[in-house]
Amino acid sequence: MRSAAELLNTSENGLIESIERQLESTRQLEKQMEGLKRKASGSQAQGLLESAKEVKGVRVLAAQVTADREGLRQVVDSLRRKMGSGWWCSPLLTMAKCL
Repeated sequence: MRSAAELLNTSENGLIESIERQLESTRQLEKQMEGLKRKASGSQAQGLLESAKEVKGVRVLAAQVTADREGLRQVVDSLRRKMGSGWWCSPLLTMAKCL
């Protein structure tokens, strides 16, 4: 207990409160990070859409995206929202290394 209290710069009596504050701070940072990831995915999706080419009258989008599973899902979801109806989206993935 003493070592934990010293790590958190508190007394042994204040240890629980200090841990709770640290946990709340961690939760808030994780929420902020997820929000930033969603925002970045939306920006990446917009950039991908702008790079789409027309091939024989069909708009084609082919791109390599480096992301973890959740990041890739967010990019694909953003693409679907931005494309609207009448589009078909099928991500083809080749993963040499799981991030």
